Amino acid sequence: MAKLRGARVIGTVGTEEKAALAREAGVDDVIVYTKQGLPGRDKAPD
Repeated sequence: MAKLRGARVIGTVGTEEKAALAREAGVDDVIVYTKQGLPGRDKAPD
């Protein structure tokens, strides 16, 4: 819905498989939080 209005869509997922699904669904940028961590966190969760 937001993408149809020109929004940049960013998603967070836990695995590369889910990242691929998110990209297929139209997500512009995907963060795999188990590898990259999230802004405001020191590192990815254990």
